[in-house]
Amino acid sequence: MGPCLYNPDHLFKLVFVGCSPVHHQLESHSQPIQRLSSLVFLSEKEYKVYSERQHKSRERDHRTIGYQQKLFMTHKLCAGSPIFLPRGTRLFLNLKKILRREYALYDYEEVITPLVYEKELWQNSGHWELYKKNMFLMEKESTGLKPMNCPAHCLIYQSEPRSYRELPLRFADFGPLHRNEDSGTLTGLCRVIKFHQDDAHIFCRQDQIYCEIQTCMAMMEKLYKLLGFSYYTVLSTRPEKSIGTDEEWKNSEQQLKMYLDTRGSPYEVRSGDGAFYGPKIDILVEDANGKRHQTATIQLDFQLPSRFSLHYTDVAYKKIRPVIIHRAVLGSFERMIALLIEHWEGKFPLWLSPTQILIIPIKHDSEKQLEYATKLSRRLKLLEFHVETDFSKDAFVKKIARSRTLYNYILTVGDREVLQETVSVRPRSDSKVLVKKIDLFIEHLQKERAIE
Repeated sequence: MGPCLYNPDHLFKLVFVGCSPVHHQLESHSQPIQRLSSLVFLSEKEYKVYSERQHKSRERDHRTIGYQQKLFMTHKLCAGSPIFLPRGTRLFLNLKKILRREYALYDYEEVITPLVYEKELWQNSGHWELYKKNMFLMEKESTGLKPMNCPAHCLIYQSEPRSYRELPLRFADFGPLHRNEDSGTLTGLCRVIKFHQDDAHIFCRQDQIYCEIQTCMAMMEKLYKLLGFSYYTVLSTRPEKSIGTDEEWKNSEQQLKMYLDTRGSPYEVRSGDGAFYGPKIDILVEDANGKRHQTATIQLDFQLPSRFSLHYTDVAYKKIRPVIIHRAVLGSFERMIALLIEHWEGKFPLWLSPTQILIIPIKHDSEKQLEYATKLSRRLKLLEFHVETDFSKDAFVKKIARSRTLYNYILTVGDREVLQETVSVRPRSDSKVLVKKIDLFIEHLQKERAIE
């Protein structure tokens, strides 16, 4: 950006938005640097617009909402590895549940793979040469925590003979991954050291590539529509450091480009931004500040099948190399949860919400009301609803006020509700209080929770 020249006819407002040391270093021996950031506005109006946007983004910041709603916490003893609290864990499991539903529709087989491997695995895959600095190594660099699942899935494929009739094989893995990030780059849930992916690898024939890419994108579009996200599509091509021949890379890039061109939607090309083993289609989503984060990805890989000597037998019993499609729909669960918190401002739809229902007895010292509330809570939990009960001695009005925006529904029970086997329902979306029979209310909940 060029110099800012003073013009007395305009009002300039200089705002300092940050002054702090940058913790990460370009080289291990470098000194931390001080960075001073400033913004200049041509008018008071522009400054106010910017200021209002910043205020709103701070209110929606996933770190603020996550703390207020007790979704997750961080600690200096495990920097970069967030701790999901009970409510945050429910949110995590809700996402996993909708993915498992899609896996059943698209014939994915879920697997569980080890966390630690001998370095021979990473040497074989190429990660030791090109990704070692991002790995956590142990025992004098003889073993390391896995930063991705693809080599392990290659071992599964390799474990028995494969026929062309079996393909495509789709292995899905929710296991934790660890990547060594510079401390200065860690931000809330968006960039962490330990994370979980809806990671999957599709082993297929050459003639199945286009159909599999199409299916992966269809799954992504369906889920992002459900989550309420708009997104940007990027084609990332061969980086400077890579493995494989020019012909293999050209073929891979052409296949992805052909799909995107046929699809007809706009996309951006980022030269040199692909994985070291292959080009990829990336999906980017904006956070509350307008910053874009990569979430879904589809990567085409001709390299790992060769490096692990993978093959299948065709109809003539000839050995043929399969192709691997690396695929994530939500990407990092941690990052996706951060984006969802900001997108919904912590007010999640019922099917996703970790705080669906709160039950409040009107009198905290009434044994009948407490017993009724407990039985109702147990019944709803058996139907897999997320239910909390407020048995505190605080004033009833105070309980309602502090919980109104957090829960999808607040159920209050008094002597009348106990006698009539009803509940007084306060929906978050409506100020009206509705008295309903329990069976009818449960029927309503089940319909609202359904996402088909």
